[in-house]
Amino acid sequence: MAATPSRTAPFILEETYVRQDAHGRYSLNDLHAAAGGEKRHQPTDWLRLEQTQALIAELSNSGDSRSYRPAESSVGRYGGTYVVRELVYAYAMWISPAFNLKVIRAFMDSPGQRSGGTEAVGVTSGLTTSRLISLQEQSWKLITRLRAERDPELRATLHAQLGAVLGDLGQAPVPLSSIGYDRPLVPPEVTSFWQIYAALEAKGVRLNHSRQAPSLIAVNMRQFGQAAAEHKLRTPPQAALKLALRKSVSPKFLDTRNVNSAILGNAVHCWVFDGAVEGAKQ
Repeated sequence: MAATPSRTAPFILEETYVRQDAHGRYSLNDLHAAAGGEKRHQPTDWLRLEQTQALIAELSNSGDSRSYRPAESSVGRYGGTYVVRELVYAYAMWISPAFNLKVIRAFMDSPGQRSGGTEAVGVTSGLTTSRLISLQEQSWKLITRLRAERDPELRATLHAQLGAVLGDLGQAPVPLSSIGYDRPLVPPEVTSFWQIYAALEAKGVRLNHSRQAPSLIAVNMRQFGQAAAEHKLRTPPQAALKLALRKSVSPKFLDTRNVNSAILGNAVHCWVFDGAVEGAKQ
């Protein structure tokens, strides 16, 4: 069995620190973020492709002395999918030729690929001085993004990247709770909506069409607007309200769909929210 390879030099792409596991495989989740994070480019969709599975099988049966899989996923806060370099190139090409070229150039520019090797090297880390500076700058950028970011999932990803950068610098990790805030900002339209919803419900106006109440809240926006107008409650403009409601987190927005109304007994188009959170206020 071949010995486990050591990690290669830290890999930074489009200002995103691409994490590596103990086998030197690269995080597809970080590559996805570097490419812009679009839903249509999710790693899980690429991994399901027949050609991707065939490439993974070929790498597994290629006679390489690797003692680990070409691609492997794990769950948990710091989990994700890690792949060998060949699969990094394939994933990047699937996204776009332009992104693939950026990946190729980033690898070519990494310290391990450049000739010469005459730069000063950090005594403790073994990294070149320029790479140490690059990592330090990357840690500052990640901290700046964490201070501004409020989405919990994205904050967790950025914090994991920061931990990897600080690890390569030989520094202790920084607690996520000490950088910015976890709770997303609530648009004022969302706060206003749930305040009006609670006020109308208190007046005896039935607005929840879901037959799974209180676990689900299903609101028909036309009825909501009419009821608010009848009770002289001013609502935000419909266009702004609908855009903002998709960011509602307490109750959490789920989707829009036709619901078999518990009020009218027929299908009604509703905005549906998770009613598990106690109270209908932001």
